[in-house]
Amino acid sequence: MTGLEKVANGHFFQNFTLLVIVLNGFWIGIDVEWNHPSLKKNGALPLEPTSIVVENLFCVYFTLEIALRLVAFGKRNLDKKLRFWFIFDSVLVTFMVIETWIMLIVDAITGGGGGNFLSKFSTLRLLRLTRLTRLMHSLPELLTLVRGMINAAKAVSIVLGFLVLLMYVFAIVFTSQLGHSESPEKMEDNPYWIRDSDPTAQELFGSMGDSMMTLFTRGLLGDNLAETLEAIKDRGGEYTCTDADENAVSPVRTPGDEKVCMRTGGELWLMWVFVVFFVISAMCLLNMLVGVLCEVIEATAASEEAESEISGLRHNIEDSFRAVDVSGDERITRKEWKSMRTNKDLRVSFGRLGVEENCEQQQMDQIEEHLFARLDTIHMLDDDNSWMPQAPASEAGGDDEGGIAIEEFLEHILQIRPDVHANLLDLQVLRVRAERDEQHFNAQIDIIETRLAKVASEVPVVPHVALAGVSSLNKLAEEPSENAWLRGLSMEVLFAELKHRADLLANASPPALDLE
Repeated sequence: MTGLEKVANGHFFQNFTLLVIVLNGFWIGIDVEWNHPSLKKNGALPLEPTSIVVENLFCVYFTLEIALRLVAFGKRNLDKKLRFWFIFDSVLVTFMVIETWIMLIVDAITGGGGGNFLSKFSTLRLLRLTRLTRLMHSLPELLTLVRGMINAAKAVSIVLGFLVLLMYVFAIVFTSQLGHSESPEKMEDNPYWIRDSDPTAQELFGSMGDSMMTLFTRGLLGDNLAETLEAIKDRGGEYTCTDADENAVSPVRTPGDEKVCMRTGGELWLMWVFVVFFVISAMCLLNMLVGVLCEVIEATAASEEAESEISGLRHNIEDSFRAVDVSGDERITRKEWKSMRTNKDLRVSFGRLGVEENCEQQQMDQIEEHLFARLDTIHMLDDDNSWMPQAPASEAGGDDEGGIAIEEFLEHILQIRPDVHANLLDLQVLRVRAERDEQHFNAQIDIIETRLAKVASEVPVVPHVALAGVSSLNKLAEEPSENAWLRGLSMEVLFAELKHRADLLANASPPALDLE
């Protein structure tokens, strides 16, 4: 990593750039409020020349930032996950350079003749506000919230669609009972909200549009709920007119006379229908909508956290591998892994995957055994001498490990991460593998049985107390059941006997056996 790459990737440079972006956003607000073109006097804006200096400072810094990132990483910006932000920032900085410097030069060349066109082009400065979206890259919580809202769009749309359907159905009910195309209230010059009087039920539910708006504002949102219930119960009946009375409630004056007209009475059951709508919509569906949003955002946060852990693990594996890789084959061997596992950052990443600190060494050994034991050479006993002990690869000077590619290595790590619980599929896979290994082991036992029987009958007598078992093996070999004489022995006893016999042969240096 070069010096420029370290600077561009450094926390100080990234955090300082983010601070400059935020300050630029604040400056745009100040410029719009106190440096608006409408405030120009005598050909100059109120904040000039300070505003010119500030604009040039921002433009210089953002240009140097893009140049530094371009020189430090080159074309690799187009191949990494940050390429979108690099292209995005480059386009915005290009517009900023055009507005701050290029337009000024063009205006000077044209003598101000293209002022109208250039003034319209200057509205592109508002695009700088979009750079504030970089905050989401630096603050994962904001990005999680936005992604949660996007992921919840389908569920929210279903709930909102159900609310619209519910309002439509109840609007039909109320309009059919209270609506009237020629109701006296429609003869009034001003509606109830202008004349500041209590509305009647016919004014609230006079048409489908009025009914749906009333159900939305007063039923779903609960605005003026008591007034709506009173209008349905007490001001939804017959329309009657009486002489003017200063104490009359909710007067509706007819044009040209001094009589006061009003509606009295109403339908009690319609009031309870409205209450039912309020309970279903405001208390149930809206709370359900909030619950859906919370659940989706929680699931999104968990997914984001898992992706962040995997990304951090991948980054630490690659960094630690680059530090110990001398062959350049892009494959991790057991020897390289033993050096990698001492990396502090890598151990922290494994801790986030569930590797407990108090038994970290043991679990790391188990991970190593799972990853590299399957690469050990499986010596199939396909010849008469294949059972003989062989020197380890480290003593023989060779390496029996082909290594694991980084992507495959990471995939196996994620498959055995301790914080993931086993499911039924994992148990089925384990059962199949166990059955397969058992079949392979039984086949090897059969081969060992045949070899032991043959060696036991031909091995020369060696003066050692442990050879007393040879006669018993010869007797067992003569038994009718050819494949059952070793079935009663445990693996530990069998392998101990094999090792013991190999040591005896090595110490006695007997003549070579012709087992053909």
